[in-house]
Amino acid sequence: MAAVACVVVGIVLSLLSVGQSVPLPTCERLIQPLENPSRDMVLGKWRSVAESYGIAVDRELLQSLAESARIDVTPGSQSNTLTVVQVQKMFGVCTTLTSGMTFDNNSYHAVHPIPTTDVLLNTSCSDCLLFHQKSAAGTAQFTTLQLLSRSGRVTASELEEFEEQVKCLKLPPPIVMDPEKEPCPDPESSSSNTHFLDLTNKWHRIFSVLVTANLLQVLNETWTEIREKVCGTWADCVGPSSVDIAFL
Repeated sequence: MAAVACVVVGIVLSLLSVGQSVPLPTCERLIQPLENPSRDMVLGKWRSVAESYGIAVDRELLQSLAESARIDVTPGSQSNTLTVVQVQKMFGVCTTLTSGMTFDNNSYHAVHPIPTTDVLLNTSCSDCLLFHQKSAAGTAQFTTLQLLSRSGRVTASELEEFEEQVKCLKLPPPIVMDPEKEPCPDPESSSSNTHFLDLTNKWHRIFSVLVTANLLQVLNETWTEIREKVCGTWADCVGPSSVDIAFL
């Protein structure tokens, strides 16, 4: 639902990619909006299972930016509002991003830290939420499809369905989270010794700089060249402990 710092990647890159299409009658069925959504049906704790972003970028780079992601949704101060806390691990660093959302006209809307509109689509997974998100970064518009599950797991047929839905929306093939990979702990847990980097108040500024300078496109091109000539994986090239986050 929100946009994962991995969603960050989806928002800051403006290179849209066209996927393979599926016959129209099938797509009409697969990407139907959910009937009668509500605020309360999205409450609770969710794990990201798979995500597709409307961008052309190295898949291993995306996977490194989205090692694991969880989303905690609680009621807001009004009957149609929500508080959404996204906890994501990137390069071994746990980050948080908090947004307030309003449920209106069968959609979920956020203004801060970036404008987004989420619509729930149908899915055969009874344990899941399927969000079709449109986000804005400056004048650029971005589309994301995100499959969430309470358990963090789906069946092979449910994942196959999601992949077909991605094709219907002409998005790139999704990245799939490893359900065995340990997610970041609950930031509110008193027993956690994990340091969390809160990106909430920095997010819009980071987006603006990245979009204006097209820095992530440069990063993607540079990473591809480095991987081809020097090393095979992000871990080999940089390692989780060497990520410089001082610019935040």
